[in-house]
Amino acid sequence: MVVVHPALPPLPIRPEAWEWLQRSGVRVVVRDPTSRRGGGYWWPDRKLVDLFTAQEEAAIHELAHAWWHERRLQGTNAADLMVACVKLSEEKHPRYARARELARHYVYGIPTQPDPQSPTGWWMGMFVGGNGGGLDWEVYAGLASGVMGNLALLPPYIRRFYEELFDPPVRDLPPAEEIALRDGRRVAVRLADPDDAAAIWRLIDTVARERRYLRMPAADWGVEGEWRWLVGLEERGGFMLVAWDGDRAVGWVDIVPAAGLSRHTGELGMGVHPDYRGVGLGTALLARALDRARALGLEKITLGVRAPNAVARHLYERFGFVVEGEFSGQIKDGAVYENEVRMALWLGDRPPLV
Repeated sequence: MVVVHPALPPLPIRPEAWEWLQRSGVRVVVRDPTSRRGGGYWWPDRKLVDLFTAQEEAAIHELAHAWWHERRLQGTNAADLMVACVKLSEEKHPRYARARELARHYVYGIPTQPDPQSPTGWWMGMFVGGNGGGLDWEVYAGLASGVMGNLALLPPYIRRFYEELFDPPVRDLPPAEEIALRDGRRVAVRLADPDDAAAIWRLIDTVARERRYLRMPAADWGVEGEWRWLVGLEERGGFMLVAWDGDRAVGWVDIVPAAGLSRHTGELGMGVHPDYRGVGLGTALLARALDRARALGLEKITLGVRAPNAVARHLYERFGFVVEGEFSGQIKDGAVYENEVRMALWLGDRPPLV
């Protein structure tokens, strides 16, 4: 938070961003410090943020203009923002409802808002009706002030345009359980949140690149792909537990419920960072995941493990998992083939089978 003018409250601007704006010659003027009614201009030629009043929303809006003025001309930033705005207009996650509403206005217009300059008589948004040219900067500033600089209200594919301007989001995280590992280190285990995507993706990518434990050689879906998967996991009623050492994700376990006539089952996946193996973290994560699966009403947990991974198989067997089959040559890494062992655990009494 910084104070950019004595008449304004502290704004959620990064100190480094405000320093950059000042070094660039940007000035802030408030015409009427006694009013909060709003309005203002960004004058690029004068590098002036000209605020009619001391309204916080207007200040965020015009400072976003000032910040975006040069950056919109770098590479494909302007076009990338507009593409991301279209994606945002169809965003389904309820956390981003306010940003989605704004984006839909920018993309589809507002038929109930009169616009005498429009061929339809109503405001057609930022993309059509002659309004599209150069208006990425209005989209940028509008989204900034629409969420009042709160990055937690923007999904990652939009947030990335604002991360250097606004303060990091204040997150309402799920409660965590502290666990002592056998080597004396302590980690916090909690449910994953979609905003954890970057840290979780780095962890999964690290384990994948060992090419010994997972089915993929790298987590090539990237941070946005991980975020999408976490959002989808919530929607499907699944969960992921993540172990944290500070802000570093060091282990995970997830269970994804199946669909249709198999919806009583869930598929388990897990992994531990190389620096945290052999100290009881995998055991702790698996125990908590199975307890949670029982509480959710799942009856059977299934998983696949690469056949040479004897350590993982032993861990699963300790919890009662049994081998139900083996897929020959299911894993291929270069010229090397491995079998995949399918294991399962009934969380209660095994029912009679037909």
